[in-house]
Amino acid sequence: MSVLKKFNPYDSADDLVEGIATGREAIVADIVETIVANLTAPVPQHLLVVAPRGFGKSFLIRLIQIELERRMKGGLPVAMAVLPEEQPNVTAPHLLLEEICRVLEKRPPSDVMAGWFDDDSEAWDRSVERLTKAGAERFGDRRGLVVATVENFDHLMATVFRDDADASRLRKLMAQPEASLMLLATATSRVDADYGARLFHAFRTIELRPWEEGQCLSFFHRIGQQSGQPDVDRAQIPKARAIAQFIGGSPRMATIMYDVLQTHDSMQAAGVLDALIDELTPYYKHRLETISPRARVLVDTLLRMGEPRSQSEIAEKLGTVQSRIAQPFGELLAQQIVVGTRATRSRETLYRVTDRVMAHYYRKRILKGHASTSMLEGIVEFLEVFFTDTEKRAEATRLRGLGFEQDAAVLERLIQGSLPLITNVNPENFGDAIVTYLRELIEKSGDLKSQLLDRAAKRAAIPLIGDAMRQLINKSQEIPSREIIDE
Repeated sequence: MSVLKKFNPYDSADDLVEGIATGREAIVADIVETIVANLTAPVPQHLLVVAPRGFGKSFLIRLIQIELERRMKGGLPVAMAVLPEEQPNVTAPHLLLEEICRVLEKRPPSDVMAGWFDDDSEAWDRSVERLTKAGAERFGDRRGLVVATVENFDHLMATVFRDDADASRLRKLMAQPEASLMLLATATSRVDADYGARLFHAFRTIELRPWEEGQCLSFFHRIGQQSGQPDVDRAQIPKARAIAQFIGGSPRMATIMYDVLQTHDSMQAAGVLDALIDELTPYYKHRLETISPRARVLVDTLLRMGEPRSQSEIAEKLGTVQSRIAQPFGELLAQQIVVGTRATRSRETLYRVTDRVMAHYYRKRILKGHASTSMLEGIVEFLEVFFTDTEKRAEATRLRGLGFEQDAAVLERLIQGSLPLITNVNPENFGDAIVTYLRELIEKSGDLKSQLLDRAAKRAAIPLIGDAMRQLINKSQEIPSREIIDE
């Protein structure tokens, strides 16, 4: 079982957080450099970290906290007030400042009560004065900086600071000359991009990009080191890559899917994914609810049609033209909900849902599909890339031996679908076609290629050769001679 199964960066030790940190080194350095520069800046530069849920925003804040505490021990005049990830208690603008002050002074939660009254400018001014005083007491005669981390800042702006007057007070506080407060906020979308917004360009935005395949593999390596598990070996690398493709670059998904990497049991993998869907249903519901209704229609249509699809195909299915869906489709791309790849035989871009677990959730919970006697039907996309053809065949044989006929049939169907097609076979060159085909087959199957001289690998190749022979016979309509079969 992974040490990160219920991982929460705020509750984890510094050495564990730093031990598994992956792919955000440049961003951490950039943020720390900005914090240090703010100590002498005329006006502090506030930062907004933007990324979908599950992309490691809380983890990034934890890394910043560790680095700043290390520098504070060396005399850096900075204090960090790390607010809780969720803040249902902040129901009025001044309560945000009260909470920052409470965390800075390490006072108990009972010290900040909402009070049964309407917020006004006087309450805000009192809280500004209290926070300024707390900072002055903290740093004495030196100019110091309080770095307040506020997660889900977009939700805060849409609820607590929705009135223009409240947003204007916040902007005034952020723009004070030689201010002692810096906001390091996180959100799933920009809150200051619209010209009409009171916070227009109040932040410098930092976007967290999805992990690339190499970063995901590095993360699995680090988890193994922390948990005392063997390192990802040569045989597991294709599986780790399959997981990296399946999760759409989400660090949270990589954390949860690590346990799947250790299994060769297709039914166990299906069970883990089903349990994962149950656990993540609220997360995916929230992610879909945060996008516009038109963008949700596009996601629904894409998954009902089957992926990947072009924008023109989706527009045609909806009975409209591509230009009409361009804006909501741009929203999906900006939110990294869909990703596009260039089609192999045309100039069109084909799109699919980025997070494959999310696609699996939608098909299972929303579309449901037809009833199946095999739980493997729901994860065929994952099985296709997770197991090699040889492993699929071995797993199918194992399942059939246990009496799981329908499950074995799913894997066998995947094997048949993965065999390369035979075209333009001349009966006179049947022997050459056999050799060419088997070379392609060996190239396709990395484990056979690397162990070709091994006797067990040769035995594993026999069923594949049989499939090759059957395809060639059907194509050429000629039975090969004994000499060709021996060859």
